[in-house]
Amino acid sequence: YSKKVLDRHQKIHGDRKIETEASYIDGRLREQGESTKGTVRLDTYDKNANVVYDYKFVQNPGKGLGSKQIDKIKTHTKEGVAVKEVNPMKPATE
Repeated sequence: YSKKVLDRHQKIHGDRKIETEASYIDGRLREQGESTKGTVRLDTYDKNANVVYDYKFVQNPGKGLGSKQIDKIKTHTKEGVAVKEVNPMKPATE
């Protein structure tokens, strides 16, 4: 659902260089038709900010995104990428 909302937003307001559900390998976007073996699939990737947002729908935030997955994301995307877990089930705090 979030892919549809974000893609629609970018069609209306212009491309913000935010990709949804894209697969990367060795620092590049996987080509269509290329094998997915060894790739990492990103929930949301803000290419301008070089930040990956990984959505986790878990009761205990912080336990959904493991260090192995973070390492895999960092290995297969651009150098210096930041990885942030997003947990929509966690209540907002101020």
